[in-house]
Amino acid sequence: GDLVGMGQHRDDWDEMLHYLGEFTKQKPLLPSIGNHDAIDGLGSDLYRSLLLLPDNGPKGLHQGQTYRLRYGNLLFISLDVTEEISVQTSWLEETLRDTDAVWKVAVLHFPPYSIEEDYPEIRREWGSLFDAYHVDIVLSGHVHHYQRTWPLKADKRVASPAEGTIYMISVAVAG
Repeated sequence: GDLVGMGQHRDDWDEMLHYLGEFTKQKPLLPSIGNHDAIDGLGSDLYRSLLLLPDNGPKGLHQGQTYRLRYGNLLFISLDVTEEISVQTSWLEETLRDTDAVWKVAVLHFPPYSIEEDYPEIRREWGSLFDAYHVDIVLSGHVHHYQRTWPLKADKRVASPAEGTIYMISVAVAG
């Protein structure tokens, strides 16, 4: 998320795509929309028109803003924190319940666990599903620091990743 500073400024997207050019010729880009990409709710038209993403998310939401992708034994799920959290919950549960993927990775912009900002609705709506269907790792951003939890289940530390989910924030700002 927050691929660009202002999601309705085409110059921001052109600059990002220019810098990613060589990388994306060899590797897929699997984003998860952030608040800057949708300009804090004002629109995600450029995000959707410039990035070709799967259209397999919940009915009624914009294409490519919530989606799943299967790659071998990996299920990759991108969730949209710029939309209502609860609207995506039944789709997420169905996706996790119906998969036989060995590895499950969820990506969302706002972190369920953070030392800086709290998102209890995300933990309540999606964290319980991450626990129930054993999502291996949840990747997020938004807050500008690195953080990695111990494996967690029901908001408590467990002994190993086989028993819980690891939550990682991977945004850092150069000083």
